[in-house]
Amino acid sequence: MIKKYKSLILLSFCLMFTASLSAADTTDYLLLMKSTDSVVRMRAAQGAGNKKIKEAVPELINLLKDKSQGVIINAIVSLGALRDASAIEPLIETVEKSTYTAVKIMGVQTLGYFHDKRIIVLLNKMADDKNPAIRSAACRSLGKVGDEKDVDKLIEKVEKDDDALVRKVAIGALGEIAEIKNADKKRDAIEKAMEQATKDKNLKTKKSAEKALKRLKKLKRKK
Repeated sequence: MIKKYKSLILLSFCLMFTASLSAADTTDYLLLMKSTDSVVRMRAAQGAGNKKIKEAVPELINLLKDKSQGVIINAIVSLGALRDASAIEPLIETVEKSTYTAVKIMGVQTLGYFHDKRIIVLLNKMADDKNPAIRSAACRSLGKVGDEKDVDKLIEKVEKDDDALVRKVAIGALGEIAEIKNADKKRDAIEKAMEQATKDKNLKTKKSAEKALKRLKKLKRKK
């Protein structure tokens, strides 16, 4: 415990010039997240997630409104590590309102750790974002938390998206849903989309489709 520090200034100074706060306790982290120094707030947010400090969730949620992009991103990552359901709505709001592309991407990726209908709605929306990095992040998360109802959106991405990475990620997401969620009702449609993707003009996307299709064909259907 860092009881020898008498002020936030000294504690912040320590954080800035040490690799970690291995000796810090929960109270220290909560205090540091209120620092006037963005670097201190950022590292404190990161540390709270690394140490799985559940008590830090409310303060991490507050940091989603921080002026520093680095602070917001580290708060998002830590909220994802803590998996607290109270963070879902604030994370959704952050993704929808942030003007930072990196924040949107990290937010979309992090929401893939949660299972909630509100998230599915957002991910389907983000899968059509004008930024391909956001679209690919949304497709990846849909593969983790989506189900048969999201197959059509992912097939659309495989067949029509103009970005090769988005198509590649969507293929992987379809494979995940088919394998983990046993989406038998959409199985034929998934296979058809993957077969079409084996003719993709991008070599990496083509190879990804071939591998996913081969795996899918080995997967037994429910009787």
